[in-house]
Amino acid sequence: MKRFFYLSILILNLHPLGFGQDSLVNIVMSNMFMAASKVQTLSYVMKKTERFYGNMAFQISEVKYRQKPLGIYLRQQHPTDGLEVLFPKSEGSKRAVINPNKFPWFNITAHPDGSIMRDEQHHSIKESGYDYFMDILSNLYNKYNTDGLIHFEKDTTWNKQECYILMFNNIHYTYTIDTTRKGENLVEFAKRNFIPEYSILELNKNIDDYYDISPGKILNIPNDYAKGMKLMIDKKRLLPLVIEVYDDKGIYEKYEYHNLIVNPSFEDEEFSMYYNDYGF
Repeated sequence: MKRFFYLSILILNLHPLGFGQDSLVNIVMSNMFMAASKVQTLSYVMKKTERFYGNMAFQISEVKYRQKPLGIYLRQQHPTDGLEVLFPKSEGSKRAVINPNKFPWFNITAHPDGSIMRDEQHHSIKESGYDYFMDILSNLYNKYNTDGLIHFEKDTTWNKQECYILMFNNIHYTYTIDTTRKGENLVEFAKRNFIPEYSILELNKNIDDYYDISPGKILNIPNDYAKGMKLMIDKKRLLPLVIEVYDDKGIYEKYEYHNLIVNPSFEDEEFSMYYNDYGF
């Protein structure tokens, strides 16, 4: 597998025009999935834009991510400078600790998929690594690549990084229905169908939160995660630096990875609320 990876990089660097569009897409996508599978830790600044009931919300956060054992630290820069989140609160805990850095001026704990932490958030803090989007992209790639719906645009330089641009145009995007299963919450339902969690709330007005469903409930859902996607993939690290997602109303969400460091070394204390640099 490693030999294929390095051979593919050589092919792309030496002969970018010597292969058909489909072959290049296959090489880049395969190497992106492989590069993501090697990620153990990440450090980055996330600039994200997400649509909520027709309005766009913008956030900037510093993020530290460790895959095993799972540890995530987030410090928001905008809109609430100094807000901090640590998940899990302690080893084995299913809750996060939050320093709101504003009234009520004390730490609170919350479930990562509860109403507090998912308020105006498309995704759970647990999805801070690349694994979640790799699952989404893998599903779309395996489902539609033979239809020729994924193609290159002209390469670009983004944030001083040379990038491939991959576009996905989903002509099959539509709306359908599905039924919830026993013991399944809305987050699990969305992952089983590879669709956005938040869009289910928008399409089903009788659901208040991610746990307000029962077995056998019929839900209106999109049939796929996106009608369109744009990926800016770092040519050196073969990881997405920008992910734009579109539905039938326009842009649904956009994520930009700034100051990305792949597999940095972290001290265990950096995933503790008692770390000296934190304000918990």
